[in-house]
Amino acid sequence: MLHDVVAWCLHSPGRLAAVGLTAAAVVVGVVLVAGTTDQPATAGQADRPSAPPTAAASSSVPPPSTAGESSPRPDETAPAGRSAAEPAAEKFLAHYLVETTPPALESWRAAVQPLVTPSLWRGLQHTDPSALPRGSVEELEVDAAGAFGAEILAHLTDDTTLALSLVWEQGGWRVADVQPADPS
Repeated sequence: MLHDVVAWCLHSPGRLAAVGLTAAAVVVGVVLVAGTTDQPATAGQADRPSAPPTAAASSSVPPPSTAGESSPRPDETAPAGRSAAEPAAEKFLAHYLVETTPPALESWRAAVQPLVTPSLWRGLQHTDPSALPRGSVEELEVDAAGAFGAEILAHLTDDTTLALSLVWEQGGWRVADVQPADPS
């Protein structure tokens, strides 16, 4: 079958040129589409809610402006030795690690939701906050940082280490993933 396709393409110089131009157009299109997925200003604009979520609509996407209001822009320089994403990590951990009881569950969710990506939020909606680590943050360690993403390790006072992935999304730094860090 491959032989037939190659023979068809090589049948005439005009057909070969048409196949080559089509292949080049496909490659350029893929590169352009791949380049636009890294643009934080346009990512997720189609699925942004028109109004802030309410308690009754807890599964909706967080409003775009709440997390980014106090977060530095991704291209701003942070103080020496500090990532621009660290303040967002600190704010997230301040709400994520709070002791909660069932009556406070909705306030915990309301505090955490604007600080995370929509995909992480879908998972956190089903999380029992009482099962989360209880230590407070002892130290933040930037594992990797770039203009639109950062990996931060949070060392807690209870000897737990959490690995946070942050991304610049919808005008602010948001936590995209939080996991216990690999002990190695």
